[in-house]
Amino acid sequence: MAGIVADSIAVGAYGLIQTYGYHSAVRMRQDTASAAANVAAGRPLGLNAAGSVFCLEPIATASKGIVVFPCAFALAAQASWTTKAVAAFIRAM
Repeated sequence: MAGIVADSIAVGAYGLIQTYGYHSAVRMRQDTASAAANVAAGRPLGLNAAGSVFCLEPIATASKGIVVFPCAFALAAQASWTTKAVAAFIRAM
């Protein structure tokens, strides 16, 4: 993952991608693998399990023996399957 798109980017154009720091509107939703895994403040976030890259989901940093590196941390709760813009601290370096 390269980072979070900072502003809208037109097709075929260049744009800004934020790789570190506070962002007030990161798209995220609850975990696809488990409806009980809601986003909580401080929870690590990664690309969603379905393989799409349009939103982040909470991840377990040591699940099933796979080493996972979070790319962001939620700063507020989000308990919905529908994606919402929530504040997060990005760390995609």
